[in-house]
Amino acid sequence: MRGTTGFSILLAAALAPVSAQAADEDTQLWSSVIVAAPVGKVNAQWENSWRLREGTDQWLTRASFDSAVAKGLTLGAGFAYVHDAAGGDIRPHQQLTYATGHLSFRTRLEEQFFPAPRATQFRLRQRALYAVPIDAGDKINLTAEALYIVRRGTGGSARRDQWRAGASLVHKLVPKLEGSIGYLAIYAPRTGGPDKLSHAAQIGLTFRP
Repeated sequence: MRGTTGFSILLAAALAPVSAQAADEDTQLWSSVIVAAPVGKVNAQWENSWRLREGTDQWLTRASFDSAVAKGLTLGAGFAYVHDAAGGDIRPHQQLTYATGHLSFRTRLEEQFFPAPRATQFRLRQRALYAVPIDAGDKINLTAEALYIVRRGTGGSARRDQWRAGASLVHKLVPKLEGSIGYLAIYAPRTGGPDKLSHAAQIGLTFRP
């Protein structure tokens, strides 16, 4: 209970800017299919995600590879391809994850390569996840994440990109298949205009062969 209370404070802190000022709002639907399996000593994961949004929809495919380097500590890398009406961009990433009990912290560095105009953006993502077991194979995941643009192009400045907070229910459908349903709030500060708050409903399937 103490851990849950602490994470509630973390979620409130993540969304604190939302209450500070008015923001444009929209609704989205994210669906995903994930295949996760060990390959030797490496945990491999492949994700396909379709994001239906007001205006421009988005499709993301991502491959990730993680390996344990110490107790509770994993190092990983991977890449994603993201496509929408404006075109596609490639996003390699490197990450470090530390887990203790039901709580885990992940630091991820993303490099985003945009084709037109040609530009490179570096984004730092800090995420905390608290998994609340319910029953055998079932759990509730609570997440809070801060996304920060370290550098954009040659003249871009560092700035906050997004705050995210969410909750999802994960249920084991059959021994190798999980289903999930959840909600994600995405708060994006903007310069020279109103900030944006997105409400994303999430559904997903994860296959673990």
